[in-house]
Amino acid sequence: MDKSLRAPRAFQVLRVDVRSLFWRDAVAAMRAGSLQGCANPGLMRWSAAEYDNSAVHIWRIIAMHIASIGIDLGKTTFHLVALGEHNKVLIRKKFSRAQLLAYTANLPSSLIGLEACAGAHFIGTVLREQGHKVRLIPAQFIKPYRKSNKNDFIDAEAIAEAVTKDNMRFVQIKTEEQLDVQAMHRVRDRLVQRRTALINEIRGFLLERGITFAPQPIHLRKNLPAVIEDAEQKLTPRLRWLLDRLWQEWKQMELDTEAITKEIEHISKENSLCRRLQQIPASAHWSLPQL
Repeated sequence: MDKSLRAPRAFQVLRVDVRSLFWRDAVAAMRAGSLQGCANPGLMRWSAAEYDNSAVHIWRIIAMHIASIGIDLGKTTFHLVALGEHNKVLIRKKFSRAQLLAYTANLPSSLIGLEACAGAHFIGTVLREQGHKVRLIPAQFIKPYRKSNKNDFIDAEAIAEAVTKDNMRFVQIKTEEQLDVQAMHRVRDRLVQRRTALINEIRGFLLERGITFAPQPIHLRKNLPAVIEDAEQKLTPRLRWLLDRLWQEWKQMELDTEAITKEIEHISKENSLCRRLQQIPASAHWSLPQL
């Protein structure tokens, strides 16, 4: 291969796909002298200094050819793939979180796709503040665009391709307030699930001793303290001690759930959208599940 056609160090740092037509366009532009920074634009060979001095102009050409960007999110590492016309890969890079945000801050306004997963709303908000058009895509809609075996760069390329589809379904980026409310609902749901598991566990322990209660939790909650203290019940001291610990856990769980429920109801009263929903006929009967 002619040394004059080798990718300069600036391209190697950017990891541009030299097989793409864009590389040939950049070479032609440099040779034609259309870019400043090349000391001898008419020569077939470039020096290392000429390559490095032209890196900024080469980067501008790359940025102008970017049609979409896909970013595969991780906990500590992020993989970015930029596609040009006809889905040609222009850039393929791996970043840390700080490196990614610094890199995208220097890009012109671009269409960026992210998988709607943990951390996507934070990254999407920062990228939007940088001037990019950010779209979150559910994972199940990205899978059809994935080629070959799954890896981070292939996922990022699939995201970059899927984000350009006009009929794609996107996820709205949540605000900090919306994320707070979502977190409260998730914590409350976890407490309700733990409460159900705890009740079933207590019922199972008592059933092994021949003690049963009606299906509703209210019956077990009212009678459990009396069962623990009743000396006539055939319960071992160790089981009484264990049931007492479970009863204390149940009461604390009730307090935590009630506190979160009141805060959610307080938010619904202050939120205009929630107040509008409550004006719908029969909405007065809608409420959070009672514990």
